[in-house]
Amino acid sequence: ICFDHQVAASEMEHKDRNASLAHFMKAFGRLRHDVDKVLGTYFHQCAIAMSSDQLAHAGLFLASDGVNRPSNLRVVSPQRARRIN
Repeated sequence: ICFDHQVAASEMEHKDRNASLAHFMKAFGRLRHDVDKVLGTYFHQCAIAMSSDQLAHAGLFLASDGVNRPSNLRVVSPQRARRIN
């Protein structure tokens, strides 16, 4: 699993609409952190590159009510897993 830095850079280059929405959210108290830092994190999350097998394993805990099936360790509560999902 890695970041596609070219995709992240492209997202940053075309960030105007996302920046507008983020500033709007900040103005209404719905964003607690610096807009540029939030956008940078968001753009890198958009640029995560992985195989379909890796993606399936990454989301398995959501389908298992917050439990990591290989280890049977609870990652999040069932309520949180449904909210994330």
